[in-house]
Amino acid sequence: MIKKSGEVLWIPLEKSVISKKIITNKTKLTKIEHHLTHRFLKINLYETHVKSKFELRSNVEFKWINIKKIKKFAIPAPIRSYLENG
Repeated sequence: MIKKSGEVLWIPLEKSVISKKIITNKTKLTKIEHHLTHRFLKINLYETHVKSKFELRSNVEFKWINIKKIKKFAIPAPIRSYLENG
């Protein structure tokens, strides 16, 4: 998840991207426990900073969204809850 002034980008960062870019700062934000009918998820959210911009190698289109418009997008419930409530 990448945040910038009032916007958020939730993306699955690729290992190749992480290994090529130096993460300058990594801060654990929170731990979320989320129950599904068939699974129990333990999610650790981190805020990270990288030295330079990078492109995602993916066939999925990603874009920045305004947090005020988050309900219009399909975002996993635990991530949505964190973004809305902090």
